[in-house]
Amino acid sequence: MIMKIASFALCVVVASAVAAAGVMTQTGQPSGELRRPGFHHLHMNSPNPSATINEFLKVYPASTKVTDGGFEGIRSANGVTLLFTKVNAPPPAPGPGRVTAKAPQTAFWHHVWAVSDGRATLKRLRDGDPSFDQTKFIPQFTSPAGGTVDFSSDTFGGFLTTSQVEEAKRKGVAPTRQGGYFNWYGPDGVVMETTDGRAESYNIVGMFQDQPYCALFWYRKHLNAADQPASGRGGQGARGQPGAAAPAVPATPTSEADCKVTRGTEVSWPSTYRRGHYRIPAPQLVYFDDLTFRWYMNQEDRPLAPTRGQLMDHVSLSVTDLNAWVAKLKAEGVKFLEQPYGFGGTQAVLIEGPSREAIELVEKK
Repeated sequence: MIMKIASFALCVVVASAVAAAGVMTQTGQPSGELRRPGFHHLHMNSPNPSATINEFLKVYPASTKVTDGGFEGIRSANGVTLLFTKVNAPPPAPGPGRVTAKAPQTAFWHHVWAVSDGRATLKRLRDGDPSFDQTKFIPQFTSPAGGTVDFSSDTFGGFLTTSQVEEAKRKGVAPTRQGGYFNWYGPDGVVMETTDGRAESYNIVGMFQDQPYCALFWYRKHLNAADQPASGRGGQGARGQPGAAAPAVPATPTSEADCKVTRGTEVSWPSTYRRGHYRIPAPQLVYFDDLTFRWYMNQEDRPLAPTRGQLMDHVSLSVTDLNAWVAKLKAEGVKFLEQPYGFGGTQAVLIEGPSREAIELVEKK
């Protein structure tokens, strides 16, 4: 059945810091299941991987260049790897106000990458490119009136609805101007969210899903996704909770049988979308090792497009027994995009996720 989710002010922790630590082996495995996959890498398409990697290094200098499986890449300070396939032409790069038939929105939205001083990073980007604000910066709208801010903390916190924004103004609530994040188009036009943190680290794979709760159950069922990070230190991008003055909301879906919901009609702020951001239902998330996969409901009025061939092509997970995983997923009816193929000195397969996101499983000996 379709469940109508009531509107509420959503508080999502996106700018809290996390210690820069290597991605750890996942523990807490339920008895009788295959060993939970670890995070392997994010895979992107680029007409010039070397130049793209150098652009990333200018902004995130604690990262390092790597090569894996024959692909050039970059590894963040906390061990998150991005690999690149060289393509002949720039791949489609959707973003707020840039979604078209030729650049459709997919399940992959943006990279959430922390730095020790976000405002200093934004200043360096502007100083290094006089056209940055016109070509790469993504402003955050604060209300239907069209005002914008550079940093999320330069406006009211808590992702307020339009009526709550007006109430905050009447009460004279002041923005904290501490912490927060800014958004911009990074190398090859990928959407970036650069947050304030204690140290430089890649924290969240930002996503969309056509049905967020159904996706949550899919990742748990088919990939044994975790609800907590492997380190147990507390994850990034926690699920939103209603504000103190918010109305009561129906119970969230508890199984695949009732997982479908309708997107709320009320938007909240700040938002990189001029019309506001749909944050009802609340964002859902899972973990592979210490990396957060967090998704909101699809913001567009058409289904999400397949990720293959797009700027952000697929996400890759590591498994210790590929044959066993293939047997499990085939028995569960999961769609395979590519049967076993070589990846460096090992094997991999490619499957399709709930919103047509490509997911690679790489055997790790």
